[in-house]
Amino acid sequence: MRVAVCGPNSIGKSSLIQRIARGSFSLQYKPTHFTEIHKIAIGNMPVALIETKDVIKCDVALILCKSQEDVKTIWREYCDVSSLSPVVVRIGENLDYEDSWLCHELHNVSNLTANGISKLVYCLYLKSNLITK
Repeated sequence: MRVAVCGPNSIGKSSLIQRIARGSFSLQYKPTHFTEIHKIAIGNMPVALIETKDVIKCDVALILCKSQEDVKTIWREYCDVSSLSPVVVRIGENLDYEDSWLCHELHNVSNLTANGISKLVYCLYLKSNLITK
């Protein structure tokens, strides 16, 4: 399964991938300049987490943001190029409550504390089962 991990600069794409892939977090900031591919397994399904700034053809997109309003345009673009509906992931600490109006899959995640990570990985697991059917 190919998962595009996208969103604005400095939102935490690399940190989210590191948290999912290795269960760790670093306070050191190192910007990503190119597309990076990280291979992991969720259940028995191989998954490629593709950190990108471009809209790419994929099975599903994780669109990172602080607010859904910030990613409305890219969400629509990924609806056209991904096999499954995109997942919006709000990244941060102490986020104000926000109704899910852009999509039905809205996750709040803290890279620092790992809150919300397990629900997000479970969402990817469920989506991987849809890909294999």
